[in-house]
Amino acid sequence: MNKTNEIQTSIIPLVTTDIMHIKIPLDIVARINKHIDQKIIDLNKQDYSHRLAGEISHGEQTSLNPDHPDLFVLKNIYISASRAFYEQFYQNRERKKADKPKININDMWYNVYGEGDYNPLHNHATAAKMGLSSFLFLKLPELQNNTSNTVGERGALGHNDGKTFFSYGIDTQEDFYNWKYQSGFSPNLTVGDMFIFPKWLQHMVYPFRGQGERRTLAANVNVWV
Repeated sequence: MNKTNEIQTSIIPLVTTDIMHIKIPLDIVARINKHIDQKIIDLNKQDYSHRLAGEISHGEQTSLNPDHPDLFVLKNIYISASRAFYEQFYQNRERKKADKPKININDMWYNVYGEGDYNPLHNHATAAKMGLSSFLFLKLPELQNNTSNTVGERGALGHNDGKTFFSYGIDTQEDFYNWKYQSGFSPNLTVGDMFIFPKWLQHMVYPFRGQGERRTLAANVNVWV
């Protein structure tokens, strides 16, 4: 058979951007939580809520110093992961990348959510034109231990309580018939999950009902090229 006469097909996926998922060891999570526990009772802590979108009344949003010795390991993880994110993004790009982009932490803070607290749809900003945002899950209320990742699932079953939702487009009920994939993503969460993503990527946090605490550490990273 003459292979030159064969019909060949391939699918070219249309990709908007990337989200990096990192699993932080629980011993590091424990050290970070210990640092935040001390921060929570610190009378001189710096409230960061005026800079953020969170609608948090039962918990708090407080600034962190990324250069603190307790956060040294985490800071290095951020720098290394952000560099890897940059390398991955430009791997198949025609544009020439900077050999050694300067990467540093723009700002860092923790979020403590109580029942009913939430974060509306928003995105972040950095001093550098190219920047990354992130959050690390440190504590999750018991009710989040479910396996559903269907945002908007009907029946008031609480499947979306306290979850984070990434939005990179507009979804409609006609999407399947228009050959359009879902443009939202709601990951199942466990303590130690870290997500790093471009600062423009909109995301939100649904409120939860019941007892417990949802605690995250968030940071924005400058990538200077």
